[in-house]
Amino acid sequence: MPATCPIAAAPAPVGVVGKTFLEALVELKRDYNLLVVGIQSGEDILHTNPPGTYQIRAIDRLYIIAAERPSFAPVRQAGQSAL
Repeated sequence: MPATCPIAAAPAPVGVVGKTFLEALVELKRDYNLLVVGIQSGEDILHTNPPGTYQIRAIDRLYIIAAERPSFAPVRQAGQSAL
C-alpha cells in the first residue's frame, strides 16, 4: 500500500446512483477498497462527509481516497456514447 493516497474526483458509478451515501460508502469500500469523503452536487457545491441519507444522483461527482483509480463504469451523460 502506498504511503499516501491522493484524493480524486470521479463520476458516480451506475451501481450507486439512487442509493444513499451510507449504502454507497459501504458498497464502494467493499467492492473497490476506496473511501468516499465528499460529493460534488449538480450545484457545484462540495459536501464533505455528507449525511448518510443523502441520495446519490447521476450528476454527482464523488471525491474518493484510493490507492489506485477505480475502474467502475461512470454514468453516461445524455448524448454521450458508450466506449
